Amino acid sequence: MPDDLLSARFPDDKFALMDRELQKLTSDDALSHVIFVDPALGDPFHDLRRSLAKQTFVLSVPEDKVPVDARPYLLRMSSGPMCVELRERSLEVAHAEALGRTQVDGARSICAWLSFTGEPEPLANALTQKATLILSETQRLLFRYYDPRVVSHLRRLLRSAQFFNGLPVLRSWAYVNPSIDLDIFAPDCEMETPAPVWFMTQQQRDGVARIEAVNRVLSESEIDPTHTATIDAVLARAQQLHGWTDTPDMVAFGLVSVRCHTAFDTHPEIAARLSALKRNAESFAGWASAVEGSMWDRIATDMEKTTLGKVK
Repeated sequence: MPDDLLSARFPDDKFALMDRELQKLTSDDALSHVIFVDPALGDPFHDLRRSLAKQTFVLSVPEDKVPVDARPYLLRMSSGPMCVELRERSLEVAHAEALGRTQVDGARSICAWLSFTGEPEPLANALTQKATLILSETQRLLFRYYDPRVVSHLRRLLRSAQFFNGLPVLRSWAYVNPSIDLDIFAPDCEMETPAPVWFMTQQQRDGVARIEAVNRVLSESEIDPTHTATIDAVLARAQQLHGWTDTPDMVAFGLVSVRCHTAFDTHPEIAARLSALKRNAESFAGWASAVEGSMWDRIATDMEKTTLGKVK
């Protein structure tokens, strides 16, 4: 294990349970198994890449989006001692990253463990195509859907068939979620299309657009991930009711909801101030940063007299 990445192993009960679950998952000889790695902020297998070149299948995402040496890749887990080493190292890294115990805060290089039928190359090609999110005829974005910090939201926002569209060979997707559990999910119905593309409603697209802001609110406020849906609903109100779609404004709105009350914007005094901000096309984040904490305490007290909405 690289000393510069992890300071120690994690022999706690939760880690031991994840290890047993992953061992069971990857020991099914009827399927092929790979580790889905994103080396954008550091490759956990940099010391093994040369010796495992024949077991590595790179996702050919556009060079103008991701440098060639930072492209995500699939690392095949063959049988034998090397498979055990790869499983143990990948889980240790994923666990450390989920706990924030790495040199790059928030980075998630171990994206998932995939079990599938056939060879890795066709799967890598399909996963590559899903990394393009088509917003319009002229706008296409690199979509890091495979990042565990994104997958956990897609699980909430999309149907299983939408996630697995274009991936008929995939039998399961396992990843370490924000609650530090090994989340294993699989297709629960027929795919809607064999094409590896994302078909979403506008409501789902709006939800995807909020993912970064939701994650930042959760991280900066240090509240439990179980409050994710509540925070997302607050940001949806900022986005749809108040028209603040820039990430800094949504993050500020979410942080105030945690600091004060989830419905703070319905307080008459705040509602009037927000209306003025909208008329003048002013930033919510800029205004909120100048507000004294005592004001939010007063608003919270007023709100709690009539309703329960404090995020704890």
